Amino acid sequence: MRIFLFCLCWCCTNLVAAQTTIYASTRAIERQKLEGDLRQKIDHILQSPLDAQTESAWLEALWAMELMQIKSRKIAKALYKQVLFHYPHLSLEAQRQSLETIYGLYPRAFQKSIAELVKVEKNPKLFAMMVHYLNRTKEQQSIQAQAQELLQKNLSNYSNHPIIHCLKQDLEKTRQQRLKQRPPLHDLLQHPFPEKPWVFFSFQRLNRDFPGLTIIRHPDGQFERDSNGQLFQVPQLARAVSNLPGYITNGNTPQGILSILEITATDNQYIGPTEMLNMVLPYEVALGTFYHQASVAPNEENAYRQLLPLSWQSYFPIWEAYYAGKAGRTEIFAHGTTINPQFYAGAPYFPNTPSLGCLTASEVWNPQNGQLEKSDQQRLIEKMKKLGITRGYFVVVEIDDQNKAVSLEEIENLIK
Repeated sequence: MRIFLFCLCWCCTNLVAAQTTIYASTRAIERQKLEGDLRQKIDHILQSPLDAQTESAWLEALWAMELMQIKSRKIAKALYKQVLFHYPHLSLEAQRQSLETIYGLYPRAFQKSIAELVKVEKNPKLFAMMVHYLNRTKEQQSIQAQAQELLQKNLSNYSNHPIIHCLKQDLEKTRQQRLKQRPPLHDLLQHPFPEKPWVFFSFQRLNRDFPGLTIIRHPDGQFERDSNGQLFQVPQLARAVSNLPGYITNGNTPQGILSILEITATDNQYIGPTEMLNMVLPYEVALGTFYHQASVAPNEENAYRQLLPLSWQSYFPIWEAYYAGKAGRTEIFAHGTTINPQFYAGAPYFPNTPSLGCLTASEVWNPQNGQLEKSDQQRLIEKMKKLGITRGYFVVVEIDDQNKAVSLEEIENLIK
């Protein structure tokens, strides 16, 4: 789906000189122009039927609605008449993007339509998206029972599919129920990973509306601290704009273990010029590449299991990254942001900006000249370079279900 980020191209300039970073597209005038252009595209496409000739424009508009969190009666009406009404005849990607937009923007408006479509859906990913959409109502038990029946009726051939496997777990227990069975965090934090690598721990809430914190563990097991003895930490938002589960395309950052391959940069205008962590999920690259060694377990599942302490090996939530990779999910990075935070004013995570499933660190850009004024992402990159870190593991773990940002005090208490 990141193809849409590159398709929505407009003129931007990136100048890096000494300690000054200027990115012209973050200037207020440029942001206003982009927003105006995207709104115009949305208004224009709403007048057109969704068919083979207009599909690419519709997909771009649907993504723009998500990006800017644009909702209206006019859009809702078009989604019903142009999208859901013709849903069976759309391409797979148009179906997926339509469900993603509806899931993120209209959590209850299309319950009846989705309830009918789910009865005949035979694609594992689309079926899971529909079930999760319907499961956000008071009739959860009835929906879960129906989903189990439909799995047997329409998707019996996909019983071993990673998305269906994860969906079944979600139907059997809520995420809150599973979180109560979480093994001790101490076991995970002190676990000696094979080959003694650098390990990043990203502590997140069950509710990804609230930012988490990431810390760094040295190969000798000590945690990185600043010169004053304070634990080095970087706030990160692990929420996707869709807020879908992590094992689904463009969902939240999946919980579990990712592999850091390198520090790199991108020309993606929504990520910006600040360097980022290139990370991969299991199955995304060769075994030896993911595990930073030539000799590993003979298969992906055993190799992943060996990264976990014994007490965590049967804890299903920590396997979400594994199943996300097995399902084909890719391109999860830890990066900065040039997205206009005003799109999300009023959200619990404001002024942080959500992504398409990456971990985003806050960056503040001067609206007049586009100069970078503050960057948590830059702090992270500078720290990595100072320590000589180029690769390692990145562990995303949900610690509880409190509805507030993760604090430094909490993390200090966790690692004692």
